[in-house]
Amino acid sequence: MTHSRSDYDFAVQAATSLFWRRGYDDTSIEDIVKTSGLNRYSIYNAYGGKEGIFQAAVRQYCDVSIEKLRADCESQDTPPLNALLTTLEETIEGMHKHAAGCLVTDIVLSKKEHFPELITYCSTFLREMEQLTARLFEKADADGTLADDLTPTQATGLYLTFKFGLDRRSKLGLSQEEMKFQAEAFMDRLRRTPA
Repeated sequence: MTHSRSDYDFAVQAATSLFWRRGYDDTSIEDIVKTSGLNRYSIYNAYGGKEGIFQAAVRQYCDVSIEKLRADCESQDTPPLNALLTTLEETIEGMHKHAAGCLVTDIVLSKKEHFPELITYCSTFLREMEQLTARLFEKADADGTLADDLTPTQATGLYLTFKFGLDRRSKLGLSQEEMKFQAEAFMDRLRRTPA
């Protein structure tokens, strides 16, 4: 049976969800076969096995995240601080949907000795995420919405510390509603107070 590109894309999305929820070690090829709609042969033929589809899943996760941030940087319609809050809210929703923390920091970094080239890819992803986040804070500074007592560099550092701290908070069982409340309060702190 010949599979379409969308079949393979769906398989990578299904694998991403499994790896994110269960981790690398607790996800088997059989699990991926059951949820993806592809047979074992197709997975091995396209990805070389579990390691290959894992790498494809992580790369897709990173690529989608970066594309969204790039679009936010280019947008003239969405205020930059609103875009950053939306990113936090989507992060929280993903963590609760998958009942897990961050796919990159949780799984990839815990397996760094097994995936050195993926670690390099994820390091590049994290650097680009920081640069794009900084661009959004620079836009907020330029449009007068960033708090007076913060530089874009300081705001970027605070934001990323908060974003990656969400991973730990989700593992402590904090509700999605409470995490979203905290994200809104945090972003309010970064906004310029109207005179």
